[in-house]
Amino acid sequence: MVGPASQRSARRGGAGPGVRPSEDVRVVVPTVIRPDALVPPSGHRFWRVCLALAVGGVLVLSLLPPGSSDLSGFGWDKSNHLFAFGVLGVLAHLGWPQRPGRVIACLIGFGALIEVLQGLTGYRTAEWFDLVADGAGLAAARLVLAVLPRPDAPRGDGR
Repeated sequence: MVGPASQRSARRGGAGPGVRPSEDVRVVVPTVIRPDALVPPSGHRFWRVCLALAVGGVLVLSLLPPGSSDLSGFGWDKSNHLFAFGVLGVLAHLGWPQRPGRVIACLIGFGALIEVLQGLTGYRTAEWFDLVADGAGLAAARLVLAVLPRPDAPRGDGR
């Protein structure tokens, strides 16, 4: 531990272990890391990777046979779609904030693809009301994004 006496000695160029008299020694005080400083800004590759992982997870869970997973979701199929596409909508918006229309169109297309693939499985059925729930999830994501502060928004402390 560096006490006041050793700090004074280091500043005067005094001898200390591994300190040459010609070196300027500075004591570094750790700063507090704010949680908002840990969030990557919109458009960052982090959000795009998270979206890709979430899309893969949603696709796998959507095509598993019913009852084959311990992940029962919310117990109502439409709420599962609403939640999944809400999360996808938030991640997609954070990944591509400058293209909200394209993001929504791609995710609606993804939802339609899921329904087509479910119809081809034989153990799942394609329900177009699921696509409506997907759209409702995307709308909910837009509402959440409108209320929450953006990760890249200017902070109130002038930084």
